[in-house]
Amino acid sequence: MLLLGMLLMAVGMLGAGLAWTYGALLACRLLTGIGGALLLPNATAIVADVFPPAARRQPLGWLVSASGVGAVVGVPGVACVLAVGGWRLPCGVLGLAMRGVWGLF
Repeated sequence: MLLLGMLLMAVGMLGAGLAWTYGALLACRLLTGIGGALLLPNATAIVADVFPPAARRQPLGWLVSASGVGAVVGVPGVACVLAVGGWRLPCGVLGLAMRGVWGLF
């Protein structure tokens, strides 16, 4: 499910960058949202499976804090890419990055 979520996010982001109509953009962003909704519950389940109960605090803390760090670092990064290449370029860059992470998983 984790791999499926990452793949849906990557396909949705790449599709959003290539969207030809507003409806296609909306469908691609919906696909990205569904993929994102699959990630956190599955990542939390993986942490619960891998770590014993006494050692779960730190990995879960890292997992939850990653979303805050992503917002602090990612928003300005996307804004810089947006300034360089318009609204389609961040979709392509993030889609390729998600595809790369999918390959690492």
